[in-house]
This record gives sequence, C-alpha cells and structure tokens, in this order.
Amino acid sequence: MPSTDCSELVTYRGGFSADRVLVQLLIEIECRGGRLQLEPAGRFRVVPPSVLTAEDVQVLRQRRDEARNIIEYTDRLAETPL
Repeated sequence: MPSTDCSELVTYRGGFSADRVLVQLLIEIECRGGRLQLEPAGRFRVVPPSVLTAEDVQVLRQRRDEARNIIEYTDRLAETPL
C-alpha cells in the first residue's frame, strides 16, 4: 500500500526544492496582502501581521528555517533576469 506520509515538492529554477504545502501557505499569505520580509539572524516577518491566522503563525514557527529558505531563494530569483 502506498505511503501517505510523502510530501510533494516544488522545484524552482536552479534546482531548489521546497515542500508544496509550505510554498502554498506563503503564496496564500501574499494573496491576503502580506509581504514576507527577511530580517537578520535567520528571521523574517510578515507585514502586516494581521493577515496571519493562528494556524499560520503556528506553522511558520514550526517551519521557520524552511520558510526563510524559500523566501530567500524566491527573493534572489526575483532579482535574477531570466
């Protein structure tokens, strides 16, 4: 029987891969009007924080490093010409 624990990955240009569920959450936050801003010391913030639900906050705290890696990578992609 196939395992249901397998997560789906999104592969970006350049080969960077990230969990689809987390990528989708970050996109949803941006669609609600949130901006994902990188901060020093391995942190990031969502502005305005009012776009976050309690569940969003919990997921982002649990998966902070993964989320920051996605934000960093997509920021670099946005600055790189095709």
